[in-house]
Amino acid sequence: MAQINKRPPIFKGKAKDIDKWVCGYYLKDHVGEWIYQGDRRFQIEPESLFQSVGHNDKHFNTIFDGDIVEVKDYETFIGVVEWTEFDAAIRVDSSKKKISIC
Repeated sequence: MAQINKRPPIFKGKAKDIDKWVCGYYLKDHVGEWIYQGDRRFQIEPESLFQSVGHNDKHFNTIFDGDIVEVKDYETFIGVVEWTEFDAAIRVDSSKKKISIC
């Protein structure tokens, strides 16, 4: 039987102290919300938290919920990556104009 390797999801957020985007594992405690990168941790602004969607772009960069991507299929369009509860799926919404940088 095949073994499934489950890894915790990767998150990104804007670090408060250094005013930069950081990526890693997420933890919320009584003090605040944190992104862990190995032995380093960064307190983040809660409204800046985005989760990886489990896919990479053509340059092998991780795609996060809230990222703006260009889709080339039957036609080319630009949209925001988002999770939809109704479809229980990740989709690219071309009607939203929101920017997220990591």
